[in-house]
Amino acid sequence: MLFIAISAVFAGTVFGDSSVTSLYSSVTHGEGTYYGENGGGGHCSLNAPIVANAQGLLHVAINSDQYDGSKTCGMCVEITGHGEGLGASPIDGTMLAFVNNECPSCAYGDLDLAESGDGRWEIEWTAVECPTSGNLVYKMVGSSLWYQKIQIRNSAYPIKSVAIIQGGSPKMLERTPDNHFTSAGSAVQAPIELPMELEITDVFGRIVRDTIDELVMDVEIEGSSNFDGSSDSTSAAPETTSSVDSSTEATTSDSTSVSSSTTSATPATTTTTTTTTTAAPTAASTYGSCAGLWDQCGGIGYNGPTDCCDAPGATCVYGGDYWSNCQPTDNPDSNCQKLWEQCGGVNWTGSTCCQIGVCTYDNDWYYQCRPENK
Repeated sequence: MLFIAISAVFAGTVFGDSSVTSLYSSVTHGEGTYYGENGGGGHCSLNAPIVANAQGLLHVAINSDQYDGSKTCGMCVEITGHGEGLGASPIDGTMLAFVNNECPSCAYGDLDLAESGDGRWEIEWTAVECPTSGNLVYKMVGSSLWYQKIQIRNSAYPIKSVAIIQGGSPKMLERTPDNHFTSAGSAVQAPIELPMELEITDVFGRIVRDTIDELVMDVEIEGSSNFDGSSDSTSAAPETTSSVDSSTEATTSDSTSVSSSTTSATPATTTTTTTTTTAAPTAASTYGSCAGLWDQCGGIGYNGPTDCCDAPGATCVYGGDYWSNCQPTDNPDSNCQKLWEQCGGVNWTGSTCCQIGVCTYDNDWYYQCRPENK
């Protein structure tokens, strides 16, 4: 994991996200199913490397209603089953799991387990604090002074919002379905200046501010604190209890893995970086003559590919004068499945083609439309 000079300057509490926090104070009933080992991948993009607090935990895909645009990514759940259901692999006992994927074919309350198994089993589950040690971790993708896309990792609770501080005021980034926060469509003024000051809020409303001096892509950047009070945080972790049954009420690259971390950190000295604002960056596509899903495909000063590799399943969408990127296109007239939807498996009677990506095998019972690894 890369360490870059980052300093925490503030911690506090604001209003949280009740649509997520309610999952910590209630019991949700649903069905548990299996979709096979997924190697840590998933719609939440919490892979490469697997985030520290997910290592060794069972990974699960949560139904789309409770996935809610990636709001529950990184949430830990305590799942209990009593072996009641149909199939050859009963869910019996209690287990701790980590949400890293979406299950579009699941009903509200359902969880799809990322391990080999068979059947549909009655379960109940409650969101719980994730086991964490050390500081928050940041991973940036395709970012520059003109466009930012960042993911927050190693938090005990899901992240509600991320903002970039400009002129003393937080400019809220936009949440993406793949569990990032982006400046596209936000009030952030481009180009930003370095060091980049972030304001990060978890679903319980606790705030940490960190400063990143250098934009480094696709590696884990260690922050200087966490929400758990181990460093500069002044708010206690929220108390959670199991209570009512909420089953009828729907609310709706890589670097080496972290081998160890400490429970406290000394803020590093912040260095000043001189920035230039005379030209927008040029983004290189890993796809060559076309832009991949979520890659840049237009903008002032951009001279990379402008066609989307997955067209017509993806379209180049304007996100500002300096940024357009390839985003999935939902074609209501298509008989093929959408990205991340089921597209095959034993007893599957729906479509086996994908509007975008490829129909990928997980196990005999479940295939899913996923972006193609070109």
